[in-house]
Amino acid sequence: MNALDALKEIGLTKLDLQPKEGLAMINGS
Repeated sequence: MNALDALKEIGLTKLDLQPKEGLAMINGS
């Protein structure tokens, strides 16, 4: 696993923990 993959996993984990905020970020972009 490289650094980028690690960041992606962290990002996905944050989305899983905070789905509403994640969806808001996706819809807002």
